[in-house]
Amino acid sequence: MSLRTLRLLAMLCLLPFAAAAQDEGTGDCTASLERVALRGSENYEPFSRRDTVVPIEIVLAQEGDCQLAFTFRSDQGERLGGLGDGLVFRLQDGGGRAFVLDGVRLQRVEGQGRSDGQTRLDLYALIPGGQVARPGYYDTSTVVQLVGGEQVLDEQVLQLGIHVLPQVNIGVAGSAGAGFSNAGGATLDFGSLETGLERSVYLFVQSNGAYLMNLSSQNGGRMMRVGGGSGGGGRDWIDYLAWLDSRRLDLRTPYSFQPPLQRGRFEQRPFELRVRIGEVAGATAGEYRDVITVEVLVLE
Repeated sequence: MSLRTLRLLAMLCLLPFAAAAQDEGTGDCTASLERVALRGSENYEPFSRRDTVVPIEIVLAQEGDCQLAFTFRSDQGERLGGLGDGLVFRLQDGGGRAFVLDGVRLQRVEGQGRSDGQTRLDLYALIPGGQVARPGYYDTSTVVQLVGGEQVLDEQVLQLGIHVLPQVNIGVAGSAGAGFSNAGGATLDFGSLETGLERSVYLFVQSNGAYLMNLSSQNGGRMMRVGGGSGGGGRDWIDYLAWLDSRRLDLRTPYSFQPPLQRGRFEQRPFELRVRIGEVAGATAGEYRDVITVEVLVLE
């Protein structure tokens, strides 16, 4: 049930595979960018603490003695544009060394020679986990320039982007003193049943978009006697009433509810699920049980 924005500022990256240092302006150099692109595509899960890494491949051809560097330009800075505030990121090499994107400081980048004589550089856009953003595509257009000495030798535009997935988290909490337990799944134990006895639990929902809550009862809003049908003259079910906050639930059929979309930072929202036991008189002695399933679907 389960998008975002990325941008790069001007940065210089000195290539370590360049020829030995020499006075500026000496030697002949011809170089060009053959490829500047993402390697594959990535998705971003807004409620995950795991960082997302987008690989970037730069392939260049060069002849002669070259002292080369790169500049990266984007009007969005270190942020992917999209809905809301977008997503922040950082540019780094394979060793995790982050580049300073101030357009001034020179940065060395490890390159790998290829059999065709070209050179490949691997960079990575790292989007830290835990940034909650609406579902959608977040991107930035980044101009990549290849510079030799004081001359721009070539440039290409890199479209850097990522999809933010629709995602939802749901949790259940309650008081142990009121019969709530997480053992084997969320359980609400009423103990010895009495007419009118009430218990409640809290559902906590966090979503990065509009969502629909579906609640359904395995027995249609009744607690059924475990191992029922053995006779004895009494009935094998006990009806109960249920509310979600102030909404009365008719669980004879599945109940659907779309909460209003909250503005702000996608905080967890609590819902009280309250259950009241119906008439107990006339029910056969035994253990009674029902299962209420809560399903949350992101609509975006």
